[in-house]
Amino acid sequence: MKLTRSVIILCLLAVFCIIFVNNHPQKQPSVVKQKENDTIVKKEVPKEKLIIVPIDIVQYTPKPKPEPVKKKEVSEPPEQKKAKPAPAKSSKGSSGNSGDNDPAILASYGMPITSYLQFMTGQGAKMAMYNTTKGKFVCAITSAGTLGNSVNHSGLSPRARRITNDFPNAQALINEARRRFGNASYEILLLMTESMDDRLHRNIKRVIEEVGRNTGNVSMVRVTYTGSSDSVTVLVDRLNGSGGSVQTSKSFYL
Repeated sequence: MKLTRSVIILCLLAVFCIIFVNNHPQKQPSVVKQKENDTIVKKEVPKEKLIIVPIDIVQYTPKPKPEPVKKKEVSEPPEQKKAKPAPAKSSKGSSGNSGDNDPAILASYGMPITSYLQFMTGQGAKMAMYNTTKGKFVCAITSAGTLGNSVNHSGLSPRARRITNDFPNAQALINEARRRFGNASYEILLLMTESMDDRLHRNIKRVIEEVGRNTGNVSMVRVTYTGSSDSVTVLVDRLNGSGGSVQTSKSFYL
């Protein structure tokens, strides 16, 4: 009886195994694809199983390290040298250096310059060649318009009138000075006597006061010289200064 039961159980197990095998077939192995160089072997994976993960790419530029702050070197300003006073210049006519409280005079000529110079030299004034590069007088200029000897400043005013633009044959005379005294910048100046220079500025101040201006506020006076080699009249045309410009019709004899 027991034997019959065992056979039946074994038969049932065999049937169960057959049914299980039929319902669960064995998986075929994955196909292995090999590259031509046989160095890298990769298994093919079904496309539906691939997962793409997006990656954000951020470009990062590191900030440069700040440079250390350098301390500014504080140096003392160089000692300024006092410039030598030089004769005043003008673009037209003659001009004269003024004193500390005197206005500059810008002159034009309503008479021949030769007659004006003849009158001035007859009153003791002198003409001279001035080296503006070195800041010194190099020689006197004679009444004939030639280069002379050294300048004798005795009795002459320290104020000089620039007459280069109006002097006859000025360029030829300057070229001669360059040949004799060296290549430099030159000006032809007129040096009045102290007495004539004082008289000129006293009359200028009187005119300024007569038109109601303060002499301290007038920086430049425009004048015109008229007359002959025997007598010269100074026409005061205009006063320029901090209070504006004032035209006048005042005159006086030089």
